[in-house]
Amino acid sequence: MVQFSQDVDILKWEPNLFCDLAWPSQTLCEGDDGELSGTTFTSSSGSFDSCGLSSGKVIYLNDNDGINGCYEIVSVDSATQLTVSVLRGDDEGDLIAPPSGSGIGYRVSTFDPQAQEVTYNILSYFDIKADETENILANDALRQASVYAVMSVVFAERIPRISEPVGSSS
Repeated sequence: MVQFSQDVDILKWEPNLFCDLAWPSQTLCEGDDGELSGTTFTSSSGSFDSCGLSSGKVIYLNDNDGINGCYEIVSVDSATQLTVSVLRGDDEGDLIAPPSGSGIGYRVSTFDPQAQEVTYNILSYFDIKADETENILANDALRQASVYAVMSVVFAERIPRISEPVGSSS
């Protein structure tokens, strides 16, 4: 299904979603044997080409030497290699290398299920048929609306549930 926003669009607004609020059920891959040199990230245990990774996804990297952040996945080069970059202001801009290191823990999680649901709701609201989306997919306003809606869904899921309001009786 088409969707108005990708994970990297969400990263632009709220990087902590990928650091702190990743859901295990939406984790595509993870490991602790990552190596980063320039914009090349490798993992000998990775299976990047078969776990649903693509450009536009986000990788969270963490080690004991100061690497602790989220980076955009620019391309999946092989089963064990990705091209990554510090988030760029322009998707066509030059890649920006994160700090180098080895023994890096990594996790790629996604909010695609929420983005797909938001896209469905936007299309339904405006009565747009799926085959009519080609002309509107590049719409920045809809991308931003999708990002905000995805973030609101994710944050709402993290609010503690209260079974009954204080002072109510059954």
